[in-house]
Amino acid sequence: MTDYVAPWAARVFTVGFNQHSPYLATELPRVLDELYPGDPRSPDEKYIASLLNCPPGRCREVYERVFPGPPGPTRRNTDSVIQALGDVGIPDVVQTNVICYSTPMARDLRLPAHRNGVKRGREIFETLVQIIRPRVIIAHGAKTSRKLAETLRTLRLNGAEFTVPKPRVPPSQPLSAHIDDIVVFIIPSLAPPAFNRWGRGMLSHVAAVAEEVREILDD
Repeated sequence: MTDYVAPWAARVFTVGFNQHSPYLATELPRVLDELYPGDPRSPDEKYIASLLNCPPGRCREVYERVFPGPPGPTRRNTDSVIQALGDVGIPDVVQTNVICYSTPMARDLRLPAHRNGVKRGREIFETLVQIIRPRVIIAHGAKTSRKLAETLRTLRLNGAEFTVPKPRVPPSQPLSAHIDDIVVFIIPSLAPPAFNRWGRGMLSHVAAVAEEVREILDD
């Protein structure tokens, strides 16, 4: 997900663990036909175009049409992080997951039926990191930070060993680690029920993180 007009040039990723809701094969083509009327391209090609925010389609509009109604708490919290970054002049943000594959619960990823989906989902995230090479990653949640460290070690961005710290709950100062030329910020989970342990201080904390991200990008 991104609202930025050139996501391939984004300097910041926000990264969760994996998404909850899949795009149904019966619903997505209909939505894409509505957004790209008369377009002869295949649904896959139109979907990629929407992910890149190629007019007239936008990836957020696809999401909102496939999932009408008010956003869930995790989506609202993620959008609050995006808003905090926008407030300090950082619009070029891509929201993604360390495993780009949908399951109702994260623990479902361990089931044999999802083995191939998990593999492909990790490959998608690895490809995004390798192609876009963000300067900053904001990872939310302890599981995300562990999997992100594992993924970046697999990519061996500079061959060095590194660790990604576990988020503190409640957080105090912004927590970060330098991995090659990427700065990784770690914040607690944005998904309930874990989010409920620190939610009252979330806005002030992500504002502090956004300010540090701005200083890094301005350097």
